[in-house]
Amino acid sequence: MGYVVQAKGAVTAHRAHATPETLTYCGLGPPPKPRYRTKPVSLREHVLTGGRTAAVTPTWRAGVKGNLTSQAAEGKCRPCR
Repeated sequence: MGYVVQAKGAVTAHRAHATPETLTYCGLGPPPKPRYRTKPVSLREHVLTGGRTAAVTPTWRAGVKGNLTSQAAEGKCRPCR
């Protein structure tokens, strides 16, 4: 997925630099699968850590009473399942 247009703040995601790690296999049972060792954080927390400087104000068209604008924040993260 290249980008997310809109998401609820309660959705969790890992930081962009998080990578799944595999534990060493001890020989009993199936081999361990890769998993993230860090706890996922809500998208709201991701946006808040960026601060006000990370927010941009896009204008998509001129309306009758002025320009139609919104506020958006961009950042990289890995969504959780």
